[in-house]
Amino acid sequence: MVIEPGEILDEIGIFQVQNAKSKVQNLENLSEEEKRILEVLENESLHIDEIGRILRIESAKISSLLLKMEITGLVQNLGSGKYSRI
Repeated sequence: MVIEPGEILDEIGIFQVQNAKSKVQNLENLSEEEKRILEVLENESLHIDEIGRILRIESAKISSLLLKMEITGLVQNLGSGKYSRI
């Protein structure tokens, strides 16, 4: 039984970014796919489908990676399927 929302994040291994130092630590712990996503979002916002085409990763995988990265404060969902790096 879940008592607090943070318990869900703890269970799936996602922790909210509290400050810039923990954000840097987050960057160090990224998977290769997550690093590639940040690279393509370096200079522009892109639609989730475009990210998938560029990286040749299926949309379901991209979607789950982007959700995790949004929760940890690395990317922002701009609506309509577009994402940007924070």
